[in-house]
Amino acid sequence: MIDIPPEKVLKATIGARIADGKNSLLLVDGVQGSGKSSWCLRMAEILFPRLFTVDYCCFNIQEFLNKFTSCPEGGLILYDEGSSFSSRRSSTSINESMHQVLSLARYTRKSVCICTPDSSFVDINYIRIFNFHGKTISFMRRSAPQWMRIRTGVKLKIVGEVLPGQNARTVPMRYPFVTVPIRNKRTGQTYERDCKIREIWLTKCDDDLWNEYSKRKDQNFKRVLKDAQRTVDFALMKQEAKMSSGRADSDETPSKCSLLPTPVCATASGIQDILNR
Repeated sequence: MIDIPPEKVLKATIGARIADGKNSLLLVDGVQGSGKSSWCLRMAEILFPRLFTVDYCCFNIQEFLNKFTSCPEGGLILYDEGSSFSSRRSSTSINESMHQVLSLARYTRKSVCICTPDSSFVDINYIRIFNFHGKTISFMRRSAPQWMRIRTGVKLKIVGEVLPGQNARTVPMRYPFVTVPIRNKRTGQTYERDCKIREIWLTKCDDDLWNEYSKRKDQNFKRVLKDAQRTVDFALMKQEAKMSSGRADSDETPSKCSLLPTPVCATASGIQDILNR
């Protein structure tokens, strides 16, 4: 097994496009608590040490569109918890604007990293736009080896183009290859070898960056919770007003049963009344 530093792997894959004057679009998904945010923040520290700050972290599409315009060339925007890229919402005006921005982002040098709980809920047209797709590795930290407990692993793949004749419903992906020098201990000679990289393990990011990021994420959660509470309260008020108006109409309008003729008892006087009618 060849031990390759993760910083070298990132610079040879995602960083290679940045070094060529291009941008990198990265999609990372995984279960809750698997370390998506920690891995992405550490990746940003390695590849964008001077340009990335917590100010370029956003949690909704409106913030993303605003920060994309203010982000400098060669910088990175981290969009965390991007669950709004659902295929059911892909036809909305905001998502269409987001799709256009990501499609035209290749003409700029602004990189984008999006974290989402599950990529299966993301519209496939979004996935085709990205250059890389990563999936966090889930494991039990208590029973894992010591070196894994302080790290987060991601299986990184390169997103390819759909060639003619291929299934358009799937997106072709492959693991990246990194050229590393290998020294033969017996002969002392050094040669290069292409190694397939299946996993990239990164340690936690800087504590100050993580604390500030966690603070902003908590503020965003409270704001979303307040908006959801307002939406529920408005729906309940609307439902109560509708029910009260329905009860008022039922009290004022006579029922169909009251419009029917009053039944007559089958007595002699009752039969005589029927004949008189």
